[in-house]
Amino acid sequence: MQKGILSNAAPLAAFASRRCRGATLVMHQLSSSPPPTCPPPINQLQPEWFSSTPPELAALNKRVIEEAEKTPTMMELGVPAYRTLRHAAFKHGDPARCVDVSLAGLDGSPDVAARLFFPSAAAEAAPRGALLHLHGGGFVIGSAMGQNDERLLRHAEACGLTVVSVDYRLSPEHTHPAALDDCHAAALWLDSPEGRAAARIGPEAPLLMVGESAGGYLAASLLVRLPPPERRSLFAAVALTYGWFDLAETPFFKAWGEKRLVETANELRWFRSQYLGTGFDAARLRDPDVSPLHADLGGMPPALLSVGTEDALLEDSLFMYARWLASGNRAELRVYPGAAHGMGHFGPHQHTEQGEGALRALEAWYAAHLP
Repeated sequence: MQKGILSNAAPLAAFASRRCRGATLVMHQLSSSPPPTCPPPINQLQPEWFSSTPPELAALNKRVIEEAEKTPTMMELGVPAYRTLRHAAFKHGDPARCVDVSLAGLDGSPDVAARLFFPSAAAEAAPRGALLHLHGGGFVIGSAMGQNDERLLRHAEACGLTVVSVDYRLSPEHTHPAALDDCHAAALWLDSPEGRAAARIGPEAPLLMVGESAGGYLAASLLVRLPPPERRSLFAAVALTYGWFDLAETPFFKAWGEKRLVETANELRWFRSQYLGTGFDAARLRDPDVSPLHADLGGMPPALLSVGTEDALLEDSLFMYARWLASGNRAELRVYPGAAHGMGHFGPHQHTEQGEGALRALEAWYAAHLP
């Protein structure tokens, strides 16, 4: 773990404690059990969250780094080869529970594809609500079709909701704000009579949103784009999972360097350049429409932020949690000691006990915001 992380966390903790109402901080060790319903209030970050990595995870991370150093970087692979490599692992879900739709793009943009995931036919009741899902992939790879089908069908079944995954446009073919426009169009469609009918939910059923990695960035950016009165009225809750919220880079990001634990700092910068375009003005990286951490966050729905301590984007979640609270919103932060980027979703920490615990915590969060 990089030295100095606690010096970054300490002022954040003091800042967040001023708005401790609605705040929940949770540390996750190796356990698949969901967190207690009403954990005791904790108003500061705990040093042991960042200084102790379970031995089995430390060994796993070491093996991952050693193996990665034998393979090409993402920049060396290039976009076409990287997509081919990742897309080869896609697995499509049960056609009886997956429906593909096409919806109108935003302001004349091309139509947007999406895949809907439903609870099984064994479910006796109609879906309790709908979950808008924004996939990860560094803005460059990924799809709503096949990348996350198994997990999204699991969430649909466990929580009795419809999951709507957006197949937004990818970079570098489509730079910012194309992906965000597509997610925005999908959100408006889902809340329309047509979208609610397609999702098999009633006019009063709540809408939730989740995004992981690049999808976490898009989820936060979509909320920032909405007028404050519409943020809570459109979404009952949001889950932001190891997202990148400050494209100008946090201190922890800069200190991460070339550690090849899922992604290096330079690989993330490469993703950023693909997303924003090579001619993008670096002086604009802190603009609110580019980095949601720097935006007005008033009127946001309750948020669950989840991140591992062995993730270059650790401080993005720590700082966004503090800003969410300081803006008068409810938030919960879950910190997973030793976990790398992708826990529970992809990569070396997809199937660890912590990864399973992260998925169960997400399902508990969804269920808590459904009728």
